[in-house]
Amino acid sequence: MLEVNKTVFVDMDNTLFDFDGAATKALPEVIRDQYGQGQEFYVASRFPEEFQQIIKNTYNHPDFFANLELLPGALDAWEVMLDHGYEPQILSSPLSSNPNAVGGKLESLRKHFVRRFGERVITSAIIDKAKWNYLGLALIDDRINPAQGNTSSWQHVLFSRPHNLGDDHQPRLESWIDPEENIIPLLDTLGLCEPREK
Repeated sequence: MLEVNKTVFVDMDNTLFDFDGAATKALPEVIRDQYGQGQEFYVASRFPEEFQQIIKNTYNHPDFFANLELLPGALDAWEVMLDHGYEPQILSSPLSSNPNAVGGKLESLRKHFVRRFGERVITSAIIDKAKWNYLGLALIDDRINPAQGNTSSWQHVLFSRPHNLGDDHQPRLESWIDPEENIIPLLDTLGLCEPREK
């Protein structure tokens, strides 16, 4: 049984894994550079109409989720949470347009996490849009409003990505690892979260 006040939920797409980078990989680099940093949450919406179907075809491919690349420092940050008594747990939304999304997400966890952290990463993973239904200390997520207006027990830690840089939400986690100082800034951010009742 996970201890609620130590449970840190972690989103997958654009938080642990580089969803947007993979979704736009088929586009010319100049187009990615011109439109990819937009403020729209949905990556296809940042691009002109003639490129949107290419992006949708890419992220709806059966093997898309199983082949996503981890963001730098993600595995080390997971280990830091475990070492300091937190209980990290996947809490990620399925992509309804891709029937293979759930299986692909679990496969990507198996590929990258299980060897280092064991099967529990998969058996405890929650793939559900209704993230507000789960009790925990924090949710680290790139979406500005992951509770979608519902009451949640966890405190939202906004994981910085280009599409949310215009929002002043706090607490915010800039990255899993500070490339200049080579440190994991996660613990200071989690220290700002206080347990609360739903």
